[in-house]
Amino acid sequence: MRKKQIVFCDSNIVYAERLQEYVTEEKTLPCQSDFYTDWKRCREFLSKAKVTACIVSEDLEKYFKEDKEIRESAEHWLLLCEEKEDENDTSIFRYQSVDALLRQIGDAIGIKGRTAANQTAGGIAKLIGVYTPVGRCLQTSFSLVLGQMLASRYKVLYLNFEAYSGFTQMMQQNFNADMADLLFFLKNLSKDFSQQFSGMKQNINGLDYIPPAFSYMDISSILPNEWEHFLTTLGELGEYDYIILDLTDYVQGLYQILRNCSYVYTITRNEGRALAKIAHYEEVLKELSYEDILEKTRKCSFPIYRQLPAEPEDLLYSELADYARKILREDFDFT
Repeated sequence: MRKKQIVFCDSNIVYAERLQEYVTEEKTLPCQSDFYTDWKRCREFLSKAKVTACIVSEDLEKYFKEDKEIRESAEHWLLLCEEKEDENDTSIFRYQSVDALLRQIGDAIGIKGRTAANQTAGGIAKLIGVYTPVGRCLQTSFSLVLGQMLASRYKVLYLNFEAYSGFTQMMQQNFNADMADLLFFLKNLSKDFSQQFSGMKQNINGLDYIPPAFSYMDISSILPNEWEHFLTTLGELGEYDYIILDLTDYVQGLYQILRNCSYVYTITRNEGRALAKIAHYEEVLKELSYEDILEKTRKCSFPIYRQLPAEPEDLLYSELADYARKILREDFDFT
């Protein structure tokens, strides 16, 4: 039996490189995968080979569509479309989580990749970044309800980076240690880090969390490489499938952290000032060559909720949970 083989041809070099890196490192697809950003080189390859599927970007489709000989070289042709509403059986929306995109490709061509569960089991935890430049938009409430619901199936850790999180009042308890202390232990007493972490973590409805720093001044001086070391160390403990990062502008190296996330959720509102902030944020990312963050970002715009519960555990029974449930179905294959 001929080995299954998939070819990607995408003129978006950054997107193609990131996708190739993910597929190569995670070994998500159970078949050989080749990536091209130049349609002529891709055509040359296809003229000598028969493949299971060819996935092309919209701007390159015309070159392959007009070439009957090359069209016959692939059993399936799929299009990476730019707009969600253009999605159909042969067109896949490119700006979704990589796991969801590859799962959709596998379904379309009849192959099954690794599920989210066995991708993370026994390995490094995947990072889920939640960040928005828009204030007072339920970012923490969304992060907590998403985390609690995800924790019903996976092992999940939640980290909050707010300047004034209000966790002492929210959880109605005083904490003897917080994330700033954990960072100190990692930096100065790394051999005891795992033990310190185990003694410090708290839990709510199955979701583990480390109490946020009491003062943002305690973490605002943490350098980007120190954050990377911290998150990598947590991920390599082997205790979690996912780590949810409730991020703010106070974090040095914010964009690099978002780049390292497998999923990014940005909350917006359909009103002028919020949309202007989002547009400005996106312009900054492009200017600083962080377009790949935008490519894996899912924008969330909530309806107006009359009242949400103050207690985090009660969020599971709120209207916000209905929104989070939709995301879990689409991005994490919840049924």
